Amino acid sequence: MALVITGPDTLRDVGRDVSEPVTRSFDRPPLGAFSLADTAGAIREPLRVQGAPWDVSAEGVAAAWSKTTATPFATPSPCGS
Repeated sequence: MALVITGPDTLRDVGRDVSEPVTRSFDRPPLGAFSLADTAGAIREPLRVQGAPWDVSAEGVAAAWSKTTATPFATPSPCGS
């Protein structure tokens, strides 16, 4: 099982007493801004794995990339609404 927590650098300081075991026990690799190709993968790969009968167009990926300002932890948000 994997546990992935994503957020801005300031997330680490919020609720430190609650999250201390998590922040102490796990690596924290930096995750930079998504490229347009990274965003396409983040949107399309889960659809492919789940066997979705449709895909997201290049225009749709570009719109999501623009709307999230290439921020990885925000990319799923517009895709779920």
